[in-house]
Amino acid sequence: MFTKIGESKWMKFVLFITTFAFVGTALVALIVYKMSGKMTGAVEVNGREISMQRYMYEVNLIQSNLERQGVDIAPLRKAIRNQALNNIINEELIYQEAEKEGIVATKEEVKEAILNIPAFQENGVFSKERYLAIVNSMGISPQFFEEILRKQLTRDHVFALIDGSTYLTKEELNVFLNKELSKISGKILIVEPKIKVTEEDLKKFYEKNINLFAGKKGKEIVLYEINIKDLGKEKAASLAKEIFLKMKNNQPVEVKNGVKKVFDGVLYKETQLKNVPEKVIKDLQTLSKDKSISFVKTDEAYYLAKFKKEVSKPMPFKKVKKQVELYYKQKKTKEELENLYKTLEKDIVSGKTLKQLKKKYGGKIENVEKLSLREISQKYFVPLGEISDILKTKQGKLSKPIKTEGSILVIKVDNIEIAKDEKTKDLEDMLKKALYNEKLNDLITSYVLKLRKNAEIRINPRLTE
Repeated sequence: MFTKIGESKWMKFVLFITTFAFVGTALVALIVYKMSGKMTGAVEVNGREISMQRYMYEVNLIQSNLERQGVDIAPLRKAIRNQALNNIINEELIYQEAEKEGIVATKEEVKEAILNIPAFQENGVFSKERYLAIVNSMGISPQFFEEILRKQLTRDHVFALIDGSTYLTKEELNVFLNKELSKISGKILIVEPKIKVTEEDLKKFYEKNINLFAGKKGKEIVLYEINIKDLGKEKAASLAKEIFLKMKNNQPVEVKNGVKKVFDGVLYKETQLKNVPEKVIKDLQTLSKDKSISFVKTDEAYYLAKFKKEVSKPMPFKKVKKQVELYYKQKKTKEELENLYKTLEKDIVSGKTLKQLKKKYGGKIENVEKLSLREISQKYFVPLGEISDILKTKQGKLSKPIKTEGSILVIKVDNIEIAKDEKTKDLEDMLKKALYNEKLNDLITSYVLKLRKNAEIRINPRLTE
């Protein structure tokens, strides 16, 4: 059952990253350890600690994957850290469960997997030198890599068992296929809300939501300089550490001999900071809620800055009038759609026809000719899940109102049929596979959630800030 586990996409991906490096991993782990009290690792799962190195490996792995896809990871750093934490927690939970069931991957399986990985081969034959060179280039030991690999293989064992016990019932399959293969014919009424806009309405909206129309944006910071030349290396380093800890704990910083407050105010992109090195200015621009402290060392000084808050100046009404109108219309459209939906729903229940609804609400009527739910979804920009009830509508009757981004749809169903031809047979096979994979993923997700629910998990406080 597990003969092809060594060919998994995960393994190929990890080993593809030959330039992957752990610069500063040990230093990061040490800093976090010292600042977080007794907990030395990243996470404890049912009393078993997961190392900071394993956490940093996962963070770098996710970042490398995103960067290879051309994704800017700067705004995603917090999400990446959370994903890394979830990944290593789930991995450990599955591994512990596999230990109970006696299906942990053996050393022989790990060895066989490594021998069969193309990245470690030369001319189709495993090369120990190549293996060690690649692993070392990733900044980790062979033992560390093999332990990660063992847990991944164990995870695949568990997932393979879930896969083996997963099946589709005829009822599940029929419901799904009917939903995907049914073709609907009839008429559709499209009603859009009528929005009236006055100058007074726009001004009131602007004044009430002035923060939406920010102009120049900046960040309020305070920047200190600790002069190494005047104080000496040892004393300057000690002072820098002291100020850093005070900033971390939101304590006031005392300006004393050797400590100079260089800047205290709002920093804009165009702000000129005299006698401040370029690399310090660049780091200041990265300050935010997620990164509240800047710590930069040059040959002559330490520079420490604390982020206070984002600052923005609202643009004048005349300059942003068109933008105000856009926001106002979006808000009013949402409100009117809610009202329109409720009144249409009542009229449909009372037995009004499509023509009567058009006369009352306006809009337009279009013909629907043998369209699937997916095609209706794509044509009228409405989520597929919102229109599945159409299949329950009786012939000649009106569907429930359907919301789109800017309108309400009502469909009069004349006929629903299930297409049966050669193309449909191929589509049916594809849909069966898609439904099976969806069910398998749901079962795996439920399995992991159940493990998490019954687990004792402690996360290093420093990693959740």
